[in-house]
Amino acid sequence: MKKHKAFYKSFLCVVLFFGLLIFTACGKAPEKQAEEVAPVEGETDVETPAIIEAAVAELLADPFLFENKEVKIEGVVSQVCLDQGDKIRVLQNDSELSIEVRLGEFSGQFSSESEGQMIVVYGVLKTEIANIEEYKALKHDAEEHVAFETTQQAIEMMKNKGLEPKVNIFIKLSEYEIVLPM
Repeated sequence: MKKHKAFYKSFLCVVLFFGLLIFTACGKAPEKQAEEVAPVEGETDVETPAIIEAAVAELLADPFLFENKEVKIEGVVSQVCLDQGDKIRVLQNDSELSIEVRLGEFSGQFSSESEGQMIVVYGVLKTEIANIEEYKALKHDAEEHVAFETTQQAIEMMKNKGLEPKVNIFIKLSEYEIVLPM
């Protein structure tokens, strides 16, 4: 009987020892292996850009303020391009203002039944000159390829030639939510 008690006590001590070892090891934070890099003078931590929530009216009033930035709008699907299925128009609530949304990878996911639905759109605001060909036609043959770094630069060049640029403002869709009526 003494042998069983001694074995039982030894077994219990071993189990407690391993249990304590596992318990303390699991609660311990891992030590850092890599050295921290000191920030270079003048650099700041890069943060993920925030999504700008805006009304369609704001985007249309000053598109260059929002150009190439992530935006979020809410509105009503007012029109679906049925020919190619690659764009929709979103009408701002309580307004007649709308903006084009280019669907990209979401092409074909909207139909005429989507019209009238409330939608939340996330994407990057973009601009382009619709009538840039008029400017290119004025250029000499030696300057075959006309490229501009920004839409604003193209507008300035066109105005200098007496042309009135037609700016398309659109959102390149990255995500959307259909808002179901309550």
